[in-house]
Amino acid sequence: MKLFRTLTAALLAALIAVSAAAAFTPSVEFKEAPTVVEKTDAAGNTYVGEVKNSEGEVVGTVSNGTLKLTALSTVKQETAEKETEEDAPAAAVVDETVKERLLKAETELKAAFEDGEDSYLLQQISKELNDAPVENIVISDIFHIEATEEISSMLEENAVISVSVVSQNITKADEELIVIYQKTSENGGWKKVEFTIDDENVITLELQGMGDIIILRDSEALPPVAEEAPASPSTSGNTKNTTVTKKPIIKRAK
Repeated sequence: MKLFRTLTAALLAALIAVSAAAAFTPSVEFKEAPTVVEKTDAAGNTYVGEVKNSEGEVVGTVSNGTLKLTALSTVKQETAEKETEEDAPAAAVVDETVKERLLKAETELKAAFEDGEDSYLLQQISKELNDAPVENIVISDIFHIEATEEISSMLEENAVISVSVVSQNITKADEELIVIYQKTSENGGWKKVEFTIDDENVITLELQGMGDIIILRDSEALPPVAEEAPASPSTSGNTKNTTVTKKPIIKRAK
């Protein structure tokens, strides 16, 4: 029995390591990029975001086509296609500046994970995730959001833009298990982003500018098996009572 528990503990440790590595870089084969969602108000007008002033008042809406989301998985996909293309090079779909920023963000985050508990960023993320062990923190999504000059100029006036996205990896039940950070300038630091997740699994972000976004989560990895008794699987889910309110119609933006 002792040997069985030891082998089980080793297997769990290996699974945890594989899970963390897989979650860091989005898989180009199995993971879709997050998608900006389009909303329709009571008057039938469609929009993908709202601009709010410092007092939280809506001062403008963001129409479809004025925001662009590029995921690291898209960059990886394009790179893979170029490397395997034999006849002619694949057409570039990712702006070079955005590509460089995302790859730089990936490199920076990899370094933070290599530092582990010595990383100030991971220490802060751990606190936000209810003191989750650093080794349990994994990256769910890495993407970049950019806007037209008109929208960007509104944000430069201390406004906040509320943008909603959907991710195949995140549901309402994950709301207390994730934290979101943003880097608004290429050489700036990461700062926390306020967000909510509704009952339709739509994530609404409150952004102070455009830039790189990372969504991190507590993997709730199983601890090593104790000698006294086998560990039981951890469970996730948000059991708080939720008041249901009438929401705008939401669909994926084309």
